[in-house]
Amino acid sequence: MSLMKTRLNPCQWGVCKDRRSPAPLPCQQARTTPARVDQREAPRARDPPPGRPLPQSDWSLFKLRVIVQDMSPRSASRPAPKKAATAAPGARRTQAERRETTRRKLLDATLETLVEQGYARLTTVAVAKRAGVSQGALFTHFDTKEELLAVAVEHLFPRIIQDFLAGVGARPSGKDRVGAAVDMLWAVYQRPELQAAIELYVAARTDPELQRALAAVDGPHRRNLHRVARELFPDVAATHPDFDDVVELALDAVQGAAVGGAARPSDPAHRRMLDTLARFMRVAFAPSA
Repeated sequence: MSLMKTRLNPCQWGVCKDRRSPAPLPCQQARTTPARVDQREAPRARDPPPGRPLPQSDWSLFKLRVIVQDMSPRSASRPAPKKAATAAPGARRTQAERRETTRRKLLDATLETLVEQGYARLTTVAVAKRAGVSQGALFTHFDTKEELLAVAVEHLFPRIIQDFLAGVGARPSGKDRVGAAVDMLWAVYQRPELQAAIELYVAARTDPELQRALAAVDGPHRRNLHRVARELFPDVAATHPDFDDVVELALDAVQGAAVGGAARPSDPAHRRMLDTLARFMRVAFAPSA
């Protein structure tokens, strides 16, 4: 139904007969009937400014706009705004998961760059590029280059221990476990990533900041190695008070030989040293008389 704003024209009832008056009479002003209101183009009613009452003529227009808006079929059938679709459970990773993924990429990229370029040529720019992140993103995870390198080595150690245990466990049960442990220890020290880690230990001699960063991760790693040794030789660890000292001696001997092996990778003296170390450990772990 269309809306019309209608008023009675007094002249139709003979109230106004004077057409000669130069000034428009009130009845003549009332003759003007507003055009039909188009519901589609009706502007939205606005509240009067606070503290400023509208003139009487504006109040009529304001009320008419309110009526038109309320009766407009478009406003009545306007659908409610759609809510943003929620992602299915598990479809998106949390911020902590994304952060951990970026951190692992940086650590893997650090080890790969360290293996390929060495400590002297490694830069955070090269690491960030390999990881696919910006250098600024790298430093949101690690405060310094030295911290990045130390944490990368810490990231490497558990994988090395897993490979060591898998190698010892793959040996036949009837074989000498001490000899198998020494051989596998030497094998893991020949891996490029662990040799790159040894390069950091050598560089720490003249780099106090790198030395402090490595000291923070080396202590827990050593304790973890002793725990693994106790799991491999539980009876010996329970009965020999010098068990931890012998394990530490074996670790230092193999690591030192690995450093020398960087200059002499095919030296036959390494094999003789490993055999001597295994014999010493068998004697040290032999049951007391």
